[in-house]
Amino acid sequence: MSEVADPLLRLTEMFIVSDRFSRFKEFRRDEAVELFVGAILDRKKRRLAYTLLYSSNLGFVYRVARKLAERGRIPSSFRTFFILKVISTPEEELIRETILHRGSLRRLFARMHLPARMFNNKEIANEKWLEFVDILDGKHEIMRLIKQGDIETLIRLRIPAHRALQFVHSDRRGDYFRALARAWPEEFIRHIKLAQRYLSKEEIESLRKSVLEKAKISGDLVSMSKIEHLSEKEVLSIKESYERIREEFGETLKKLSKMGYTIVILIDASGSMSVTSDFISEMKPILAMGGLSIEFRGVARDVTEIVKMGEYEYYAEGSTSITAGFLLALEKLGRIKRKGIFILVSDMGHNTGAEADEYIWEHISKSIRVESDEDKHRLCNDLQELLRRIRMHGHYLVLVPLGWIRRLESFRRLFNVVLKRHEEATRETIRDIYLGLKETIRLIEIRKRELERIRKVRESLIPFRVERGTIERVLLHNLEPPKPLL
Repeated sequence: MSEVADPLLRLTEMFIVSDRFSRFKEFRRDEAVELFVGAILDRKKRRLAYTLLYSSNLGFVYRVARKLAERGRIPSSFRTFFILKVISTPEEELIRETILHRGSLRRLFARMHLPARMFNNKEIANEKWLEFVDILDGKHEIMRLIKQGDIETLIRLRIPAHRALQFVHSDRRGDYFRALARAWPEEFIRHIKLAQRYLSKEEIESLRKSVLEKAKISGDLVSMSKIEHLSEKEVLSIKESYERIREEFGETLKKLSKMGYTIVILIDASGSMSVTSDFISEMKPILAMGGLSIEFRGVARDVTEIVKMGEYEYYAEGSTSITAGFLLALEKLGRIKRKGIFILVSDMGHNTGAEADEYIWEHISKSIRVESDEDKHRLCNDLQELLRRIRMHGHYLVLVPLGWIRRLESFRRLFNVVLKRHEEATRETIRDIYLGLKETIRLIEIRKRELERIRKVRESLIPFRVERGTIERVLLHNLEPPKPLL
């Protein structure tokens, strides 16, 4: 069963790869949150979702709780789950994550009708829960240290610099940035321009050099910050940034080719779109490594060779047949017997479908299973089913949202990566495509290595259930909460 058909399989995969939903460099946090919200609101999947969530990072649980509150639907069972999760969390993690999410948690506390210091008209004795409440009330000792601007505490708890500086007195901010450069180089880079107010030019330059070495800026550049952002802060020039990206881009493309994948760039050229010439020219390295470029309007055409020769002229007109673009690409991939990584550059406008008799289905069937004429017509007219089938058969989908897209969240279940919106396609779009390819490679490697483990974990999930009276015993009598289930 594909992860599209079984969101819990997808969540299990993300759980394993992201170290219990704590690291999201390769996977999108928002996608996981959306999948959890959908599963929790589904009575059949709810308690299995709790099993995974109970073993996850507390900060991630807070994000899921906030999204449920935004939907206006919080099951009563989630309230029980939430209390037990808070109490079962190690103290340092509880303190750090509660401080980082304190503002939204204070609102959630009232929304979920959580107990403060009394439960069933009796005083709560559980020290962990009282610690949680003290942080929200601002009475915890750690809150006193933060409000006093204790530099060591702020950095140890990974309080973002823009928030930490609210508590650090101006005459100590130079010391704060020196400590930040030593202990958290990536955060120093993000705020290096601000640091210039409190440190000399000579010291800034010295720290910049040492920090760039520690932060391994070349590898993390695209996921850490915008190129223009780093340039403005005089960390790296735009030219230096793009040179590093091109070097890594070449290695990435070679790696994908060896893994048996061909990159297919699908360009939406319908009337609502606009793509710049810079973007088209930047695609040449991909095509030089054996990639394909398909342009679609009402119909689709292969423009790979035209782009390679530098003779491609982009103009937007006509209707939008995303289906036509995918079907033509599947036909070509079937001929060369390779899997595809589809990079769709589109505003996801209304899809006009495709004509079934325009394609050689024998070749398409080598890429995805096509069983009958009825199946062909379904795939030509139901884009969601076509995308689902593509993912089921081992291809990968990356969406580059261009222009104004309504309901971007709805595409997260179909696309492996949903990147940020772009007003128009530029070199920065290429940067984000590169980021999407890095994430996809990581996904392919993990699936290849861990697929059996993912399936076993998914099949062994035991529904999270709590005996009647557990909350009362835990809060009033300090009973040990359930242990994480995985």
